[in-house]
Amino acid sequence: AVPSVEELAADPVRLRELRQQCKTDRPTMGDVLCNRVAEATNRRFLGDGKVPYTPPKEPPKF
Repeated sequence: AVPSVEELAADPVRLRELRQQCKTDRPTMGDVLCNRVAEATNRRFLGDGKVPYTPPKEPPKF
């Protein structure tokens, strides 16, 4: 059974191991699992996507 994105995102150690395996051996690991691993990694990094982007009040000056 392929773990869900939520399960993977909740287990950073396992997620890191699976990311490494997907990098080195994707054909054996399978696209479904590796796509879920990537999605879980994004969720951990970006959050759950519920917080909208709020630009600063002052525009940046270059």
